[in-house]
Amino acid sequence: TLIVNVKGEDRRFIHTFGANSRYIASDIPIARTKKVLYLGGYLLMGALDPIETAELFAEAQKKGLKTVLDVVTPGPAEYLEKLKPVLPFTDVFMPNDHEAGLITGLSSPKDQAMLFRNMGAKTVLITMGDRGTLLLGQEGHLEADTFKIEYVDGTGGGDAFAAGYIFGMIGGKSERECLILGSAVGASCVRAIGTTT
Repeated sequence: TLIVNVKGEDRRFIHTFGANSRYIASDIPIARTKKVLYLGGYLLMGALDPIETAELFAEAQKKGLKTVLDVVTPGPAEYLEKLKPVLPFTDVFMPNDHEAGLITGLSSPKDQAMLFRNMGAKTVLITMGDRGTLLLGQEGHLEADTFKIEYVDGTGGGDAFAAGYIFGMIGGKSERECLILGSAVGASCVRAIGTTT
């Protein structure tokens, strides 16, 4: 994926699917997974069957793993049917507000999160860029502001947020503490150009 920053606007993504177009649930090495099964880019990989993904998540939970689902929505489409089988076996579902809007047709992040919780996700995290994060989960309704930093490039900020949140989960932190960790790592990421700096 080539990501082009445009001053004053959102980024442009030029993407070729490559191996992602053939990725299936059985490609996920669950036997080697120790604490958290994270699946990112769901809804972008056309060969990833929702029923098989739900079965994989159910198996992971039976093994005592936490399941985390992240999505990519390349444009308007019917996404709810692909989520219905998987969300009941999802411990943390983390779309951003734009993705959640495309999926649900709802504009309010709180309404979006409620819909996903009603579909079975245990915790729903809606990231909203510079407007912070909304979480509906085991500890109720939480909202977090962003850390005040010099914003340079949002590329990788959502993935960094997910990494910080999962790091907290692995450490046995509360949802509130995980939210703070995710926000801190996400903010750290957007201070430089690119996804690795």
